[in-house]
Amino acid sequence: QSKSFTFWIKIFYYTWTNYKSIKLKYKLFSNDFIRFIVNGSLFNSFGLLLYSLLSIFLNPILVVFILYPISALVGFILHKNLSFKFNTKYGYKYCLFKYIFALFIGFLINLFLLNMFLNTFSLNHIISQFISVLLVAVILFFINKYFVFVNNDNDIIHD
Repeated sequence: QSKSFTFWIKIFYYTWTNYKSIKLKYKLFSNDFIRFIVNGSLFNSFGLLLYSLLSIFLNPILVVFILYPISALVGFILHKNLSFKFNTKYGYKYCLFKYIFALFIGFLINLFLLNMFLNTFSLNHIISQFISVLLVAVILFFINKYFVFVNNDNDIIHD
């Protein structure tokens, strides 16, 4: 227990003494993050409404299979144009390929979480999907920021 306390004191001291360099390198609540959350909230709210309506007639897992590609296309357009400021020498097709790959990872995580919440915890499927979307959104923000929508100058902060 003493080692754990010492570890956290060292982390706190390092963070306190290197605050400015850490802030410049790893700016979590950047404009990119705010724009990502606003855009994602808008189209995911609409997606959750569609999910709720379609899941009345179809299996919730099937509804995710139907809506995910539509959400992916809308998300790419919104994030490319509104969320992230970036330029790429590889062109938008390469960026779209990376985005689809990232969303495939998000899709698998979403299915895993939805299945876990439904079958393991017996949660309501709408609540399960809502929680899954929130968790996947956080993961996809970092994948999009540091893998998909990357500036050519390799700058970590894109604001």
